[in-house]
Amino acid sequence: MKTEKTAAERREELATLLFCQSYLYYHDMLSLAEYNMIHKRTLAFQNEHRIAITREQIDSVEIKSVEIKYDDEP
Repeated sequence: MKTEKTAAERREELATLLFCQSYLYYHDMLSLAEYNMIHKRTLAFQNEHRIAITREQIDSVEIKSVEIKYDDEP
C-alpha cells in the first residue's frame, strides 16, 4: 500500500521541481516553450496539493552528487 506524502515532502518536491526547471532553462537545455509547458504542469501539481512555498525554500534545494561508474569493458 502506498503511503501519502507529508506536506513537507510535497514542498521539498515542489522546490526541487522549480529549481531544476530554472537550472535547465538557464543553461539553455530547455526552450521557452518547454519551460512554459513544465511550468504549467508544476503549477498544476502545486494547485492539486495546495502547496505554498517561499523563495527561501526554493533556494534551499541541494543537488547531491551521485557517483556514476561506467565500465566500457564488461
